Amino acid sequence: MSKRLFQNHFPGGKLHNLNEEIKQKVKAAPKTSCYAESVFGQLDCILRMKPSTKTLAAESCIMFFNNKTLSWLGQKDSEEQKRLLKMASKRVKKLRKKYKSILQEIKDSCRVAINEQIVKRENLRRGKIRKQEQFTTEILHHGLWQSETEVDNMILSYEKKNEKVEALKAQLKFRKEVLNQIPDDKAVFNVSKTKDGSKSRKQLNDEELVQNLKDLVKQSIVKDSLTDTEKHVLVAKRIKHRFFLDGDEKWYNGKVISQVDVMVLRTEHLIYFERKN
Repeated sequence: MSKRLFQNHFPGGKLHNLNEEIKQKVKAAPKTSCYAESVFGQLDCILRMKPSTKTLAAESCIMFFNNKTLSWLGQKDSEEQKRLLKMASKRVKKLRKKYKSILQEIKDSCRVAINEQIVKRENLRRGKIRKQEQFTTEILHHGLWQSETEVDNMILSYEKKNEKVEALKAQLKFRKEVLNQIPDDKAVFNVSKTKDGSKSRKQLNDEELVQNLKDLVKQSIVKDSLTDTEKHVLVAKRIKHRFFLDGDEKWYNGKVISQVDVMVLRTEHLIYFERKN
């Protein structure tokens, strides 16, 4: 347990053998969080006693108590006390303006951070969609192989070894990224493996890729969070779909694989169309 908790302090950890500059920076840092916890306790007490109090007022009360301002003020004579209180009263407007400025900076920082997260998630979503489009384009070229016999027959149709490997990779990527197939062992999606006694990896050969693909074909599990009663009536049904290509009408046979949520009130269906000779 100690090795896990203090791994950063052991040799090789990021906190091992710190330079003097960092040591000086953290020298005055509190060793515990007791003081911070006591401040939150005081804040909780103030909010319970005065629920409508403002943040600035609560902060002033906590500072007044922790700095022992009342004791310090009691040591002054009456004239000095009046002068200090008058000066403090004059600074109220300035402090409120400073507080509003700091509050606005915090809000702006939060807004920037939220916008960055939104942009990051959107970029990830777009990147995922681009990958899915790429994998779909590749699978349209090779066709989706859905049985072990079809895998064997399609592999024989490729003469070059690199063509076989590329076709097998396309099958694996499409099942993983587009069909969201859930295997018993996620390693079947791997296209490389670690070398014995080394951290480097080497590509799987075509025979190993074929075996991985056959394992996926056997399982044929498609990720679908809907129950049988929630699934659309078309799921798992065979259909005929009409397309107009260059003004010509063509019919394609297909199978509805799953239901895909596109928007809150809109769903689409993922369909596999049989390859035409």
